[in-house]
Amino acid sequence: MNRVELLAVMVGFGLVGCTQKSTLSVPVEDTDTDDDTDTEPDTDTDTDTDTDDLDGDGFTVEEGDCDDDDIGVNPARDEDDSDGKDNDCDGRVDEEWDGLTVAQQHESDVSSILEINSTGTDIVREVKLESGYLPLDVTHAVDDGSDDPGWVIIHDDGASYDGDVEIVEPTSVVHVATDGTCTVLAEFTDPDEWVPAVRGIKTHPDGYYVVTGPGALYRVDTDGTTTELTSWGADFSDDTTYELFGRDLAVDLVTGEVGIFDWTGGFATWSEEEGLNILKQADITDSWANWDYLSVEMGDAMDGGGWFGLVVDYEAYEYALYRFNLNKGTWTLKMEWIDTNIAPQSLATNGDNGDIYVSANGGWHRTLWLIDLEADYLDDFYDEATEPNYLLTGIISNY
Repeated sequence: MNRVELLAVMVGFGLVGCTQKSTLSVPVEDTDTDDDTDTEPDTDTDTDTDTDDLDGDGFTVEEGDCDDDDIGVNPARDEDDSDGKDNDCDGRVDEEWDGLTVAQQHESDVSSILEINSTGTDIVREVKLESGYLPLDVTHAVDDGSDDPGWVIIHDDGASYDGDVEIVEPTSVVHVATDGTCTVLAEFTDPDEWVPAVRGIKTHPDGYYVVTGPGALYRVDTDGTTTELTSWGADFSDDTTYELFGRDLAVDLVTGEVGIFDWTGGFATWSEEEGLNILKQADITDSWANWDYLSVEMGDAMDGGGWFGLVVDYEAYEYALYRFNLNKGTWTLKMEWIDTNIAPQSLATNGDNGDIYVSANGGWHRTLWLIDLEADYLDDFYDEATEPNYLLTGIISNY
């Protein structure tokens, strides 16, 4: 596969032709024997020991106990949704997983935000967006004290032409109210890029949105103020400066750290304290000959429990779920399947039970997959047969 062929594959956001639903379950043995509980690669040689377990619940602060004075709070606890505590130390208080929010894109009609219940059996709410808005990704709006603050999407019109001149439309960060009213918060334009200027968005626990583009990470505040948080080399044509090509991002709600998923298989993190930390970088020297053709299409964070990415092998066209091993600086295979008829779009994690959900499209079917890592099981969570110009794109968990 040459570079032109590669770019043609990577640009595609549409459907892969198919008229039949596909079998999706091909579990693999988990070969990752490293617990990977560090937040940074462990390179020291000292013999540091944890502090005392002050409340006697079996967990120290270093082992993830977010309140070592309370025996009812530690990472092994189930959440009590009525006691005002973060019982399971996942960054949320009194939460209960309540299904998924999904962005449904329609190429010629009105797009929607769908809320699907926790069993995948029912659409409990559909909010139609103003005409002309195409959601690539979705996140929950920052809590403004109201009962329902709505959502924020990435909207991209793509490119249009004035004669032979290509007109690149800006990619927008848009607030969507519960009545479907859309308000543009920020716009990003890069006329030299062949993909949207920004692609992934998540709500940060400190009350703003983080957005990734190919070569930069941005903060967007609720009033639309935009700040570049960090940047990196993203020019494919210059292997001496190339570092990453940002495709998606996630936020660890426990630490506030941002994970950046790279279209060429790399991975990086960013935090206010540590800045940008490139943990894995693809080698594209010698005309891409050293690159392993693994692309991280999308990813999410498991609330202090690791970074997960959906990876495609562009030589074999095989999809797989990987977890990034911080200690080894590599992607570790968790589950794989072979199906060229399915186009995965986005990834969400369930911080309550550890399940993972993927939105996907294939022919006449729009599906949400459930991936149960403990049982090595993959199956449909939600499946709808509909006309082929619908896409399920961004997806995020509800609590």
